[in-house]
Amino acid sequence: MARSLKEYALKDPKWDEYPRREMDAVYLITCYYLKLYYGKRFNYTIWKKPGAETGPSLLQAVEELEAYAFTENGAPSELIEFHYTRETMRQYCTEMYYSLLTELLEYGGHIAEIQTPALAALQNARALFPEDIWSLYWMAFIQSETGAYREWLANFQELFANDLLWRMSILPLAYKKAGICAAELGDRGLAEEYTALSESLYNEQDANPAHGPFSVETEHQFDNAAGQSFS
Repeated sequence: MARSLKEYALKDPKWDEYPRREMDAVYLITCYYLKLYYGKRFNYTIWKKPGAETGPSLLQAVEELEAYAFTENGAPSELIEFHYTRETMRQYCTEMYYSLLTELLEYGGHIAEIQTPALAALQNARALFPEDIWSLYWMAFIQSETGAYREWLANFQELFANDLLWRMSILPLAYKKAGICAAELGDRGLAEEYTALSESLYNEQDANPAHGPFSVETEHQFDNAAGQSFS
């Protein structure tokens, strides 16, 4: 993962044969998982606010990570530790799979049809591996599509308090949806704040967030429980 991201940062010619959409997807998803597993050792933020401190470039961050994660011959460093068993991670992946979201996003359908089992599976997944905030995002996503506005906003606000969020491919979409939720609850100020954030975020690679994984507003068109499309 780190090697692919470094090649991307260096504009390696071999990437020229791939569509921009695929390149953006690699960048967006790889940054998230490197940050998830290496924490402060991968000191890079995808999303920037205009006028905010930018921090290390992608290339600098990857090279610093390589110095920590790999020995001189390219083998994994003994410094690296992972605190979950393989069985725990297997259970986590199983719960995420049985949330049925993958099938829904792939083939379309109604969120209301899977709401109860999906939320149960996502809650189980979050209990197993709380550091990965995708389960929290999907809970908020389901609630946003079924009109559970207060639960939706509470989960989004918990999401926004997590520093890992700034490495998620769907951050602009999350802020946009949270703005819609706040408006539904009558909080105009919060709605305007979240909407403005969703429209102002940018990244140094000029990657389109719609090219990232699970950007359902642009990648998929299917009806929600109210019979309206996401876009």
